[in-house]
Amino acid sequence: MTVIENKYERKIRYENANTAAEEKIISGLIEKKDDLIKKTEKRIDVEFFDQIRIFKGNNDELYTVFDKMYKACEFYDKKFAAIVTQELREVSWCEGKKKTDIKNVIRIMVHQNNSDCKYRDIPFFSNKKRLNEIMLKELSELLDDSKCSYKEFKGGKMDVIFSPRAAAYFVHEILGHPLELDLISTNKSIYKEKNIDEKIMPEYINVSECPEDTRQIGMIYGDYDDEGKDLINTDIIKGGVLVSPITYKRCSEMKRETLNRMHNFILRPNESGCSLDRIIARSSNAIVIDDVLYGYYNLAMGDFMLYCGKSRRVKNGEVVSYHFGVRINEKILELKNIIKEIGNDYNATLGFCSKQNQIITVGMGAPSMVLSDINVTGGSENVI
Repeated sequence: MTVIENKYERKIRYENANTAAEEKIISGLIEKKDDLIKKTEKRIDVEFFDQIRIFKGNNDELYTVFDKMYKACEFYDKKFAAIVTQELREVSWCEGKKKTDIKNVIRIMVHQNNSDCKYRDIPFFSNKKRLNEIMLKELSELLDDSKCSYKEFKGGKMDVIFSPRAAAYFVHEILGHPLELDLISTNKSIYKEKNIDEKIMPEYINVSECPEDTRQIGMIYGDYDDEGKDLINTDIIKGGVLVSPITYKRCSEMKRETLNRMHNFILRPNESGCSLDRIIARSSNAIVIDDVLYGYYNLAMGDFMLYCGKSRRVKNGEVVSYHFGVRINEKILELKNIIKEIGNDYNATLGFCSKQNQIITVGMGAPSMVLSDINVTGGSENVI
């Protein structure tokens, strides 16, 4: 397969500063242009956001949260700025098909007296309420001098330990979606119908679609899917073997097309495994992912990407640094070789899932999980 990639970036800036010199903030540093008197007012290209469909509805919400952040900085006699970067990657391959991946990152920055710039990189995603909460929370830490000594994280190869909460998202997004029948039957998944009854994961991986077991997380699906099929708990992967794709149909509203979707997709705990704390205590070099902001898999490249929130670097069982915004990238077909351990703990939760512009509520659950020797890059690091 021949893959051709075209990459380019677009940037927009938000600034609301009363300063005698224009300040340009790049990569967390301030470059001051001498002898240039210019007052910079806030500006943001709303049409740009409409084009890339980051926000649906009222784009003024972006103004609102940035204005709140500016006012908070002003209270502490500090200045605030933000840069939103959009990276577009257009991929073409031999069948003549094209796919455009869009990656968006907000860099929020706090600085005082034209020096001592602190920043955080936050992956940009469509849940506006959640995104705003994260930005305001991260800003509060930037304003706390005792917590804002973050620097860029160079990353590298290391083990990745997912907390049960983070593992549940990973299982839904990276294991679940490629196993939906409509994607398999239309060659939009890396898995094919011939992979049914084949071993695709380690023998200790058992994954099920469990629409009957959602009362404890506050969801009741009823007895039937949206095409009248009986809803019963179904094994998807058993002992590492793919026994069935996801066949249940759902739609966001009755006038929409029904699609193969998950109801409550879970990875079962390993009864002989360990708790998250025990896994961390035994780790010599790993990063612990406490929260995943969003992720996706790329059919053209056959890989997946996860953008993570809070995480911790562990060496010899001890936490040595805290991180935010790291990225995890690996080939999906390598999962059968790199899933190193499954814990005996478990967490179940509700979330939202979007497919073909249909957003539905889903359940997800998983124990702790360890992936070995994964490429971890980006984000910021605060060394203890």
